[in-house]
Amino acid sequence: MAKRKILCNSKFKPAEYRLFNTINFNKIILRLLTKLDIIYLIVTKKDIVMALIKELRLASKMSQSEFAKAFNIPLSTLRKWEQFVSTPPKYVINLIEANIPAYNKHLEVIKTDNDKKYYIDTKSKKIFDEKGNAITFTESLDGVIKRNLPIYIKDMFNDFYRLQDRFDRDLKYDKKDQIHWR
Repeated sequence: MAKRKILCNSKFKPAEYRLFNTINFNKIILRLLTKLDIIYLIVTKKDIVMALIKELRLASKMSQSEFAKAFNIPLSTLRKWEQFVSTPPKYVINLIEANIPAYNKHLEVIKTDNDKKYYIDTKSKKIFDEKGNAITFTESLDGVIKRNLPIYIKDMFNDFYRLQDRFDRDLKYDKKDQIHWR
C-alpha cells in the first residue's frame, strides 16, 4: 500500500486552524480516499468547511431532516453542503456551532452510565441534552455529590421526554378530534 500524504492549502489564516481540531479529520480523509483512488490529497478550506457541517449534525445526534428543521435550513441545501456540492457561509457554521452543546467550550460535560452526554452551563443555570433541549434549574450545584449528578440529570430529561411526548400526543388528538376544553 502506498504511503499517503496530506497536503493542505497554505492560505489558511490562524483563526481557521480551529476547524482542524473540531472535526474528525480521519473521516474526511478516508471518505475522500474511498471516492477517489489517489495517493496525494489536497485538503482545501472548502473541504473542511463542508465536512464540518456533517460533523456538527452528527454531534447533535440529529437526522438530516431534524437538523435542517432545527436550524431552519432547507433540507436540499443541507444535503448539498454534506455532499460537497456547495459551501455554507462561515457565519452559518459559527451560528450552528454555537447552538450545539457538544461544540460549546464553556459547558461542562456530564456523562451518564449509558454514555449519553449532557452539558451544564452553571452561569445561566441550564442543562442541555445532545440535541440542544435545555432545562433551567434554580438550585445551586455547590455541594452536590458529583457522581449523583448524572443520575439526577438523566431522570430529569427522561421526565422531560415523557412530557414532551405527551404534549405532542395531546396536540395530535386535539387536531384530530377538535376537543374544546373548558
